[in-house]
Amino acid sequence: MIPFTDLHAQYQEAKTEIDQAYQRVMTTSSYITGPIVDEFETTFAEYVGAEACASTGSCTTALLCALLACGIKDGEVITTP
Repeated sequence: MIPFTDLHAQYQEAKTEIDQAYQRVMTTSSYITGPIVDEFETTFAEYVGAEACASTGSCTTALLCALLACGIKDGEVITTP
C-alpha cells in the first residue's frame, strides 16, 4: 500500500510560521497587491532563479499572462477544465 501524504503532520511541523504569515496577510489585507505580495514575488523569483515574478489572483489570469508572454493574442486556446 502506498501511504498518503499526511497534510496534518506537515502543517504541525510549520504551524507557527504558517499561522504568523496568515495573520500578517489578514491583518494588512494584502491579498493581491501590497508589500507582502511584493516580498513574496521577490523571494520566489530569487528561489527559482528568475529575473522577476508576477503573482496573479486567479489561474485564469495566470494563463492569460502566459499566453500573452508567448505572443498569442487572438484565436482559440483549449485547455483542460
